Amino acid sequence: MTLEAMIFGAFLVVNVVDVGVGLYQWRSGGKRLALSSAMGVALCVSVLTVGWVRYVAWVFLALFGAIEGRRFFTDRNPSTLWIGLVFLPMLLGIALTELLIDELSLIQQAVFSAIAILAAAAIVTVIVRLIQARRVRHA
Repeated sequence: MTLEAMIFGAFLVVNVVDVGVGLYQWRSGGKRLALSSAMGVALCVSVLTVGWVRYVAWVFLALFGAIEGRRFFTDRNPSTLWIGLVFLPMLLGIALTELLIDELSLIQQAVFSAIAILAAAAIVTVIVRLIQARRVRHA
């Protein structure tokens, strides 16, 4: 067992526990914890496995990522928006780096292009929402 497998195995256990806690506290704000921890579970499973199990984990990672990513377009909480303003440019940078440097298949190019477009749109949305929140707070 490699060090990488032990680290991701530990993260997998922690995320599975967090999913349980999030589901238990679903009505009192545990929804976000459950969804983000489910993304962590899918990521750890994709790193630790091969073959069809990895591909199923990628599907779940994409699904939970889309559900969580929607909040950057709908949320109005300034603290969440500031987190997005830090996270989204990194996501955009990774997607653009993949497009410009790696030799990707047509499907991979389409996926990373869509991620880059959505990340750029989310950055603009977050900035507009932060400006609106500042105006409301100072009005």
